Amino acid sequence: MVDPGAGGGLRVKLTWLTVFRTVATSLLLAVLGVSVLSRPGGQLAPEDTLSFGALSATYLLTILYGLWLRADKGLRPLAWSQLAGDLLLATFVVAFTGGPESPFSVLYLLAVMAGALLLFERGAVVAAGSSALSVLAVAWGPQVWHLPLAYRLPLPQLLPAVAAQLVSQALVAGLATYLARQLAAAGGRLSRKEADLRQLGRLHRQILAGVPSGLVTTDGAGQVTFINRAGRALLGLLEQSPEGESVERLLPGVLARGPGRTELELGLQGGTRRLGVSLAQLEDAGDSAWLFLFEDLTGLRRAEEALRRADQLASLGRMAAQFAHEVRNPLASMRGAAQVLAQDVPGDATAQRLLAVLVRESDRLAHLMDDFLVFARPAAPRREALRLDVLARDTVELMRKDPLAANVQLDADLRPVTAAADPAQLTQVLVNLLRNAFAAVEGSGRVRVSTRAEPDGQVSLRVWDSAGSLLVEDQGHVFEPFYSRRPGGTGLGLSICLGIVRGHGGVIDVDSSPAEGTEFVVRLPPA
Repeated sequence: MVDPGAGGGLRVKLTWLTVFRTVATSLLLAVLGVSVLSRPGGQLAPEDTLSFGALSATYLLTILYGLWLRADKGLRPLAWSQLAGDLLLATFVVAFTGGPESPFSVLYLLAVMAGALLLFERGAVVAAGSSALSVLAVAWGPQVWHLPLAYRLPLPQLLPAVAAQLVSQALVAGLATYLARQLAAAGGRLSRKEADLRQLGRLHRQILAGVPSGLVTTDGAGQVTFINRAGRALLGLLEQSPEGESVERLLPGVLARGPGRTELELGLQGGTRRLGVSLAQLEDAGDSAWLFLFEDLTGLRRAEEALRRADQLASLGRMAAQFAHEVRNPLASMRGAAQVLAQDVPGDATAQRLLAVLVRESDRLAHLMDDFLVFARPAAPRREALRLDVLARDTVELMRKDPLAANVQLDADLRPVTAAADPAQLTQVLVNLLRNAFAAVEGSGRVRVSTRAEPDGQVSLRVWDSAGSLLVEDQGHVFEPFYSRRPGGTGLGLSICLGIVRGHGGVIDVDSSPAEGTEFVVRLPPA
């Protein structure tokens, strides 16, 4: 059985019943007023005075009911009290407006319906029984107790009127109870559906919040209607609300590529990102409504490039080792022969100059062969707990004396971090990166060295220059051997740095743009 007071339903019913009673009482008051004014002389009859008093009492009770309802205490007693008041009002009005033949006998039916609505079967039975007793009392009261009322109907005329009211009250009680039950059941089903919808909405929000990929939906005009938090983060829009903007502003050129899978390269505040975008049309949402799913492929593409580079470097390393071994011995013989010849022709200035060039170039080639060997077979690092900030500070002070740094503003932002690394090898890496940065700014720019702890637990050593002269097409090749845009460069320095960093179990990346500058980032495992 449904509890009539469960879930706050009784309070809502009482509220609407109070409003209805106020409106009904006001209408009755208006009818009585018109009836009095329509009489010759507008004289008030005794029954009119009683009716006005009953209506005033009803207004007063309605105010008391409202205060009781607002206090939200004892709603069931309040319901019974209102039902009793409605029956009393109906009895007074009917008694003074014609008895069983009064046009206001419908008030009994309203009281029965109110009882069924508020308290179901019990309320309907009590209201119908009380109404029946009231009708009988009003019908036979003047004859039995000689009450001073305006009507005294003979028995043959009373019986049909009383019988009609009693039957109508019983029928209304049954029908109102059935309808109240159906209404309560429908309300329960609606409440369950609303709860299911709320739960489904929460699940929907949790799913969208938990999806690591970006998700964007658009309307028929290509305007963004929704974007999840991951999408905002990938596009750098956590502090903005892009709803209502064109999707072309967020993902330029994506609509022109049509449905399916594609990749976009976006220049964002944090650097260039490569996004993998899947585009699908939304069903039942218009011909031009689209769903975009996208994810950051920057790290994946870098990893693929690193694997490709590692395979290439492995092949080149084997070739370089063989080449270096084959060239070093002839170079040593050539250098020795040149030195002997220089001793045999001490007076020939031209021969001495040419032989000096031969010795110098032999030394340069020997140094290049040494780089080949380091590149091909880098020495295993001798790891120790190394303070990267201390090593960077010492190296920066040393490099301030480098001729390439003569007019360069060299800064340091060094936070205490410790890595398991070889000091000599990391110094070689930092010196190489700094000399490249000095050459990039061409003696009139800024270079900054920084160390910090990364969110993923690694530690990083960063070298930034203000030139930003590294082209986008060059960024994927700078770690390849023999690849150099600098006049006189061998293209082995960064390849050697890559080998050293990998030997430490770390990674080295580069990002460059004319607006943001160029930054090399060395990430190493912590000590």
